[in-house]
Amino acid sequence: MTWASRPNAGRTRWEVQPLFPASILLLCVWYTSASAQDPPPTSSPPAVALTASDETPHLPDTKTIQRRRAEIEANTELDEEARTELLAKIDDTLRKITEAEAAATRLQSLKQAASNAPEAILAAERALQEAEKGGEPDPEFFGSPDELQAAKLAADQAAADARQKREELEAARTTRAERLAAVPKLLSDMRDQLNSRLQAPTAAADADALPFATQAQQWSQMATTALLQQQIAVLQQEKTTFEMERPLIEARIQLAKLEEERMQARATVIAKRFAEDRVLKVRRRIVEFEAEIAKTPLDDNELTVETRDIASQWQPLVQGQADVEAEITELSLEASKLKQDYESINSQVQKELEHDTGLSSAMGLMLQQKRASLPNETSLRRRLAQTNDELDEVRALLSEIGLVRESISRQTSSHLPSDEKYSSDYKILERFLEPIERDANNYRNLLLSKSIEQQDYLQSIRRFATMIDGHVLWFRSAERFSWEDFPLAWRAFQGLVYPANLRGVANALWEEANENLLLTVAWGICLILLLFAMPRLRRRLQTLGSEASRGTSVDMKPTWSAVLTTLILSLLMPMALAVPGWRLAYADKYSPYIEATGYGLLFAAMFVFPLELIRQVVRPGGLALAHFGWSERSAASSRRHLRWFLDLALPFVFVWSLLLHCGNVRWETSLGRLVFVILMLQTAWFVRGVMNPQSGAPSLWLLQHRDGWIDRLRVVWHNALFGTPLLLGLLSLAGYSYSAHQLADQLYKTLMLAVALILVGGLMRRWAMLNRRAMAIQQVRDRSAASESADRSPIEVTEHPEVNIREANAQTMRLISTSLTVAGLFGFAWIWTSVLPAVDYLDRFTIIPSSGESGDPFTLGDIVIVAPLIALTFIAVRNLPGLLETTLLQRLPLDNAARYAIKTLSSYVMLIAGIMLAARSVGIRWESIQWLVAALGVGLGFGLQEIFANFISGIILLFEQPLRVGDVVTIDGTTGAVSKIRMRATTVINWDRQELIIPNKDLITGRLVNWTLSDTTNRLVVNVGVAYGTNTEHACEVLRRICDDHRNISKDPCPVITFEGFGDSTLDLVIRCYLSSLDNRLSTIHELHTNIHNEFNAAGIEISFPQRDLHLRTFPKELLSGIRSGSSDNGVPIREHAK
Repeated sequence: MTWASRPNAGRTRWEVQPLFPASILLLCVWYTSASAQDPPPTSSPPAVALTASDETPHLPDTKTIQRRRAEIEANTELDEEARTELLAKIDDTLRKITEAEAAATRLQSLKQAASNAPEAILAAERALQEAEKGGEPDPEFFGSPDELQAAKLAADQAAADARQKREELEAARTTRAERLAAVPKLLSDMRDQLNSRLQAPTAAADADALPFATQAQQWSQMATTALLQQQIAVLQQEKTTFEMERPLIEARIQLAKLEEERMQARATVIAKRFAEDRVLKVRRRIVEFEAEIAKTPLDDNELTVETRDIASQWQPLVQGQADVEAEITELSLEASKLKQDYESINSQVQKELEHDTGLSSAMGLMLQQKRASLPNETSLRRRLAQTNDELDEVRALLSEIGLVRESISRQTSSHLPSDEKYSSDYKILERFLEPIERDANNYRNLLLSKSIEQQDYLQSIRRFATMIDGHVLWFRSAERFSWEDFPLAWRAFQGLVYPANLRGVANALWEEANENLLLTVAWGICLILLLFAMPRLRRRLQTLGSEASRGTSVDMKPTWSAVLTTLILSLLMPMALAVPGWRLAYADKYSPYIEATGYGLLFAAMFVFPLELIRQVVRPGGLALAHFGWSERSAASSRRHLRWFLDLALPFVFVWSLLLHCGNVRWETSLGRLVFVILMLQTAWFVRGVMNPQSGAPSLWLLQHRDGWIDRLRVVWHNALFGTPLLLGLLSLAGYSYSAHQLADQLYKTLMLAVALILVGGLMRRWAMLNRRAMAIQQVRDRSAASESADRSPIEVTEHPEVNIREANAQTMRLISTSLTVAGLFGFAWIWTSVLPAVDYLDRFTIIPSSGESGDPFTLGDIVIVAPLIALTFIAVRNLPGLLETTLLQRLPLDNAARYAIKTLSSYVMLIAGIMLAARSVGIRWESIQWLVAALGVGLGFGLQEIFANFISGIILLFEQPLRVGDVVTIDGTTGAVSKIRMRATTVINWDRQELIIPNKDLITGRLVNWTLSDTTNRLVVNVGVAYGTNTEHACEVLRRICDDHRNISKDPCPVITFEGFGDSTLDLVIRCYLSSLDNRLSTIHELHTNIHNEFNAAGIEISFPQRDLHLRTFPKELLSGIRSGSSDNGVPIREHAK
């Protein structure tokens, strides 16, 4: 079968022409004559009736082959395997013969189409000329609303048919173009196959083969050769026919477009006429309603007034229906065309990506142009928002109509049946509102359809843009830079400084100055004022810095004034470049060279402003030194490198931007790349000096944070920053200029974001420092005032608790740091969002292949995505819990332990979420890791059970809270305060300031005493011993008074003093009192002991101590006489006790 197109009344008719050319038989005769005749077999199975013929082999007709196949299939004495093999060869021969017949039919059809092509082209061109003339205009459309509606539907259907015909022709053109591109390779492959078959030696007959096997093999080979030759002929004829019919296809497409436009215009006219008829009908209906309602008592009724308000919106609503229908049709056409372009371009991109060379330069340029021609998403989103607003208004109108009709229904049902006249008056309102509600519903449905079409169109644009962004960054936009490009660069430089071009720029500037004289004068006056005000502004900045540097300064006004002064100092050069660049670039009347000069000036102004701002910030006495507290070493290093970099880089930035916008590809790829490389070398040297860890801007900070991660990795990040501009320059030389330019632009934006965050952070820290200083000064003043008041007044002044300035400052700094981190993350994501689709291209480079059918390979793109995710997860886990506490938890009625538990659990959740997100981004599915989970379960059951038990116990501690951070606990005889509850263990600090690391499992399964679990009240027991003979009631009263007078001892429960017993040397008294917290326990014990000692001494109460009386029964007389004489001399009597 073959498909051939023939013109028939402007339509394509497809016919099937069966043909089996005689060339196949001639080929078979030639092929069989060149082959050797099979010899008769030496032996054959006795039951087989088939024998080989002695005639020359040839390819019989299809019926003969099918008859022979039936004989083989019916023979039951043949081996099953041999029969199957013979039948397969015969079926293959029949299939190839059928394909050859189809190819012959296709060939004949193509030849017929080629012979008819000239006549068809002439006919199509005549029809196209007649269509372009326009012919007779369409008649005016009049008739009833039903007739107009029918005509409108018919016109819409005719336009849709014309559009479908045009799309089919365009698809056929695309298919033919792709086929013509593939024909040369197909012809080459088929010719190689045919030559290999013709040149192959004829295989000798196998003596053991079946009689018909050799003949079947020959038939199969002859059929294959005939099919190849026929297919080659078809391909050659396809190429000829398609080339001849190309003008015919183009003419038919143009004719279909004209027909589509004519039908669409006809449908638009009918729709407009239909809308006008509807509007007239609405006006007549409103007039009829006013006349009808005026005859009733409801003319001034509240419901009538509301109905009139609704009627005022009826006419615009009907008029808008035709416009919305036209917009829906237009959106549908644009979306359909966009989807077709997407499918076509995406298929071309995928075909090019199948080769290892990647995208070609032509494809990359086409993607760039298509990306630039895509509709603006911002305007589409604005139109979508307007549609939604109109939809809300129509919904509000429908709600109002419903409320009015409901009120009318209530009024009608509330009257008696005798008041039929009154009810009929209300029915006038109801009948009038019915068509308005119907039209409002129709308009709402149209707006819904329009909103859906707009959303689909916007999604198609986003998908197209994402596809382009994913590939356009990685194509080679130019050839590799070579020695032959230097002469081109020299000629480009000569053209750049050509006197005629320079005179053109000067003349354009003079012309713009004359046409915009007021702007030019204002611009010149501003520049002169800035130039002469620079010394005064610098002195003003020094004065503000001196005021801010005073230790007693608590006002932000000097800092804000310094910010404004710094901005003004930074405006001179940007303003001098931006205004003339803006006038030249957007005048739309100059040559490309002059417009490119304007773009160069604008880009140079945007480049110089942030760098000049930084240079003014770090100047002596500026914001960095006097307000932000930067070191002189860092500021001087930044100031020195910014000076030379601005002077050297600014001309190259201007020339590079000019070459990018001039429209001369040779200039851009030769001199433009050289200028870009030089600019990147300057940038690399600038970054190397400014970010030098020993002498650059971060040197002092690194000294203050020695042995931190940033300090340890100084070699890594410094070389990365220094090497990135060099890598971009090498990319440009390698031909990836577009990629290098895009990445350089994103890096510059990232650098500006970092600078902005540094400046904003400096202002915020300055504000926090001034607030801390003001609070400290105020506290000093309050203490002085309180001291003076206490000296003058005998009344005791109640002291209010002071604000902990250090804690408040720590919280403020933590909030500032976290806020800057979050802002930096959002800014980084916003800057690099446009580049993220390009990461998909890196998925082509596989690092670890997939382990199975369901797994995905690990690619270079996965690394680019996962690395930032892990870094962001780490930053979030470290900073977001602090931000949560500062912004939310401290404002809730929660204690410190609850806030700590929430922070810890939130960090666990963020860590798990980050890991899951990173795993999902690299395609890790449950099917691919379930074996790992099973193995992990076994490991947890054996080797890791303690770690897992401690982790689960830590989570239980955070949820159940048997102990919390800050609680005082006793574990195994050791008492201390809980300081941290981590994943594996809990840290307890005892009274010796020793940190005890206790596994969480022991805290869950073991015994512990929590002194502050539910109540911080604790009991204090003090033992007091008085001498025998003491009045115990008086002693107990003194102890009670001491307890009542102490400020730390609770009154409820009240102290208890008891006389416990008789000791060896004492009368034992016990004080049992309660403290509200453990904070002052030791100091309270000390004060109680001191007060008891002093009060007992004052009351004459003796605190006993251990005493022993010695009774001697026998004593030597010599010693006794000595003791007596000594005692007599001393006046001490000796008592004798004799038994």
